[in-house]
Amino acid sequence: MAKRIHSDPLTFNRLEKAVREHEVSGRTPSAAFLIWFLKTIYRLDLVEAQDAVCDKKFDIGIDALVASDNQQEIVLFQAKRAEKLPATLGDTDLKKFVGTLAHFRTEQAVTRLVQTCKNDDLRRLLVASRAAEKIGKGYKLRLIFVSNVTANEDAGTYIKYAADAGDTIDLWDLARLGPVLNQLATEWFVEKRITLNAVPDRMFLDGPKKDPRLIFAAVPATELVRLPGIEDTRVFAQNVRLWLGN
Repeated sequence: MAKRIHSDPLTFNRLEKAVREHEVSGRTPSAAFLIWFLKTIYRLDLVEAQDAVCDKKFDIGIDALVASDNQQEIVLFQAKRAEKLPATLGDTDLKKFVGTLAHFRTEQAVTRLVQTCKNDDLRRLLVASRAAEKIGKGYKLRLIFVSNVTANEDAGTYIKYAADAGDTIDLWDLARLGPVLNQLATEWFVEKRITLNAVPDRMFLDGPKKDPRLIFAAVPATELVRLPGIEDTRVFAQNVRLWLGN
């Protein structure tokens, strides 16, 4: 018998609590959820995340849009936020999301969308990102679907069919977001001190021996694996490069 797929209530409630800070008057529940995702997972700053969202009436199934020049891709986002459990994500919303690609397949299609779109935020994003021009230059389309419930078997099956047809969906459902919530709840600063043994003839000092300005040293890997926080990567959390996003 196939294992029954369900959405974990504890993880669902933790996610709802995390998203709550982005709920403001006039903003749809799914928009608040997507802003949290763009800021926390996609690594936009708060203003960029808010500006990327167009989740309002006449959005043609696109809740946010980001043009990534580094990756040479137009990233389309869709978010579905269930109000309560029990609930899972099926294939219907995913099929609708893939259906919106008809508006983005060619430069002419995007230009037509700009001319006919009734959603001011989406039109602004299309114009500001020069989406039509970039599609004409060969930018790829990337689909990211975000859900606060777990995807069921129908969703998983459709994602495979869509991928076979060339439309890959990057799905972030509740099951995938759970570990992120666990990570966010972890204290990432490692306070414990440790002494590492360097290789004696592989140590170089810059400045006086008793008070060097800088020390270069080779440290054996067997020493590094003893670092506190290495087992769960916390030791790397204060690395500023982790904040560079995409």
